[in-house]
Amino acid sequence: MHHCLTFRKHYTVQFCNEQEQHKVDAHLQKIFGSAFLQIQQTNYGLTISTLWEFLMFSFPLISLPLFYFLFGFYEMLMVIPILCAHTILSCFIHTWLHKSRIEINQQAPLLIKYFLNTQYGQFIIHHHYLHHRYPQYNFNLLWGGDWLLKVHRSPNKEDLKEISKLLEI
Repeated sequence: MHHCLTFRKHYTVQFCNEQEQHKVDAHLQKIFGSAFLQIQQTNYGLTISTLWEFLMFSFPLISLPLFYFLFGFYEMLMVIPILCAHTILSCFIHTWLHKSRIEINQQAPLLIKYFLNTQYGQFIIHHHYLHHRYPQYNFNLLWGGDWLLKVHRSPNKEDLKEISKLLEI
C-alpha cells in the first residue's frame, strides 16, 4: 500500500493532509471492503501485524530442523536470529525508516534509536529511500540480500544529495 498510495510527495510524510488520507481510505475501502481495517492496522503496509504475515516473513524458519540434524542444537539456536532478522526489521524498524532524523531521535524507543544511528542503521535508511525512489530495486532490509537477488541499485549523485537532505531533517 505504502509504495503507491502513501508517502507520495515526501519520503517521511505518509499523507500531505487529511483530505489525501480520506481519499486513500475511501479508495481502499471500495476495493477491499472489510479487509480495509487490516490495512489500517498495518499502517497502510508499514508493518507486520497478523500471525499470517509474521509466518510468511518467517518462512526461512522451516529450515531449523535441518540445522538441528546437520549441526546440532546450539548451532540451530545460533542461526535463529539470522533467520528472524528480516521479520524483526520489518516489524520494528521499517516504520521508523519513514521518519525524519528528529522524529527518530525524539520518539523512537531507545534500542531502535540506537540501531538507526549506527552505520548499519544509516545504510538501511539510505537503501530503503532508494527503494521508494526506484521501487523495482533494494527490497531487502538486510545488507547483501539485494545483491544476491540482483535487485540492488547504488545511489547516483542526485540520490546522495536527496539522502543527505533527508538525514538533516
